[in-house]
Amino acid sequence: MGPIPAELGSLPNLEWLSLLDNIQLTGALGPTLPQLTLDTLNIAGTQVCVPPDAALQQWLVTISDFTSSGLTCDAGANRLPRPTGSIPAPPLTVDGQVGSGNRPAVAVSAASFTDHPIVRKVTPIKAVHFTELRTRTDALRVGAGLAPFPWTDPVLVRGVTPIRAVYLQELRAALGEAYVAAGRSAPGWTDPEPTPGVTPIKAVYVMELRAAVVALE
Repeated sequence: MGPIPAELGSLPNLEWLSLLDNIQLTGALGPTLPQLTLDTLNIAGTQVCVPPDAALQQWLVTISDFTSSGLTCDAGANRLPRPTGSIPAPPLTVDGQVGSGNRPAVAVSAASFTDHPIVRKVTPIKAVHFTELRTRTDALRVGAGLAPFPWTDPVLVRGVTPIRAVYLQELRAALGEAYVAAGRSAPGWTDPEPTPGVTPIKAVYVMELRAAVVALE
């Protein structure tokens, strides 16, 4: 019996990890696993619990297929895991068509965004994904006493406007300002300094932005 080996976190090319029905696995979901970019993680049928850790739970949001035994670790030291349901998704709505750091611990509702979840290497990044995020980010900014953000290319045309790194940078900056205005620490991001014309827009970027929006709503 024992925890998930910490060494798994040093396998950067690992995309699929199933530990189904390994009843001898115990303890907390390890802190090294968020170093991975997984599409699938299955720890159902184990005694592994999910810690109430913001960075780790935000990483779980980015995994398109995560299955657990429904155990969450108590915050106190040396306490046994207690059963719970899955990480709850808050009731969210949206208007029709419209790995480290301080990441929000939120499970994003699949009904809230177009093409949710964004699946790495499968789902193409679309203009509508950024339009939705801009709309909800501006609402958060206004609610925090800030002006709407002056977006580059304010009208993104679906299927026409190419996705640019500046759109990602602006959303991160606009959300960071909203967090600070609301008295909270700004989120941390994967690849915090994307390079225009060089850095491809990844699924994890969109999923992190979505989780950050939901966490502040």
